[in-house]
Amino acid sequence: TGQQAIFYSMFAMATHFCDFSVLEMFPIIFSIGYNIWVFNQFFNNSSKFKNTFRLILTYLLYIIFFTFISIIIVAQGASNGINIQM
Repeated sequence: TGQQAIFYSMFAMATHFCDFSVLEMFPIIFSIGYNIWVFNQFFNNSSKFKNTFRLILTYLLYIIFFTFISIIIVAQGASNGINIQM
């Protein structure tokens, strides 16, 4: 997640200086590909079927937990009167 934050920061600065619509979609595609590669390396010592199943399950849990934590942070900020714009 830390490496992805650095990558997103680099593309946020790049989109600030350049108005290319391709730059807005590339970090999302890179993030999905990077997560799949990392999870594939993590579960590399099992069969292809188990590896694929664990990869999909882990990625779905990652998305669910990230969404849940993001909702909690936004709700907490809203309850404290902080206007968070996305």
